[in-house]
Amino acid sequence: MGLARLNLAFILPAFFVGRVISYAILGYSAGFVAARLDKLFAKYYGNALVIVLEVLSILVLWVLVKIDWRTLVEKHKLRFR
Repeated sequence: MGLARLNLAFILPAFFVGRVISYAILGYSAGFVAARLDKLFAKYYGNALVIVLEVLSILVLWVLVKIDWRTLVEKHKLRFR
């Protein structure tokens, strides 16, 4: 008996079959997507401009995280943490 007071002999096989099927679909889908992403990355990320823009985007996000937003909003002063 499990927590729901159901006989686990009936629940576990269905759970196992469902898990096997869902993981098989997930594995196939991941392989399919990975093959497509490889082509996409090779096409766009080989360009130097794209790499520079990615680095700049990361730097902008880093600066936005470091801003003390409470001080900026309440006192109108830019301060970094």
